[in-house]
Amino acid sequence: MENKYRSDPLRNASPDMPKPEWMLFRIDDNGNETEMERFRDRLSAERVMRAYEAKGHKQAYFVRKAKT
Repeated sequence: MENKYRSDPLRNASPDMPKPEWMLFRIDDNGNETEMERFRDRLSAERVMRAYEAKGHKQAYFVRKAKT
């Protein structure tokens, strides 16, 4: 299922583009962290995070830089 909030689909990425360095996570009611998506820049990741938060779900979301 394609994510309608994503503005930069990786499937269309050129191999010359930098790898995604920012990860969007969801934290469930039990404190488990699940990686949802990766992004090339922090602002895109935060934009998608805010879109999920605006939907009113109980889960919490956060953005973290990928370890290199």
